[in-house]
Amino acid sequence: LLLGLFFISVGMGANLSLLLEMPLVLLGLTLLLVAVKLVLLIAVGRLAGGLNSASALRLGMVLAAGGEFAFVVFKLGKDQGLFDTQTYDLLLMTITLSMAITPLLMLGCARALKRPQPAREVPEQYKAIDAGTPRVVIVGMGRMGQIVARILRAQKIPFIALETSVDAIEMTR
Repeated sequence: LLLGLFFISVGMGANLSLLLEMPLVLLGLTLLLVAVKLVLLIAVGRLAGGLNSASALRLGMVLAAGGEFAFVVFKLGKDQGLFDTQTYDLLLMTITLSMAITPLLMLGCARALKRPQPAREVPEQYKAIDAGTPRVVIVGMGRMGQIVARILRAQKIPFIALETSVDAIEMTR
């Protein structure tokens, strides 16, 4: 509840007129913030975290935006006279915009990293279904399907599991 009130108060304090007055400055600062954090986070992910390139890029995209703590720090800076109201408003809008574009960055990252998966042919051994008299049919052996299968197996209740992913079938068997 308090977190929601915090964001509402920050949103109410944002000077939206800056979007019309200085759109290029705001856009430039937002892109600069995201770009600098992205490069640094990718480097940290690769060097310190031992991540591969795709995982490091995902890490960077998730964390590239400014954080909520910046709102608190900038408010303290303004209250202590470190910068004027316009600079505070500009910084506040930069952080807000960086947070707003994060979902778009994540979508772009997911599309960029998506590799076309070659269609795998289902082996004949998996096409045949033992048609004994099962009492249960499990459609999909994802996480929930596997849990249900374990429970049924423990209760010695026969079941048939249907799955389209060859990898999931191999893992379950």
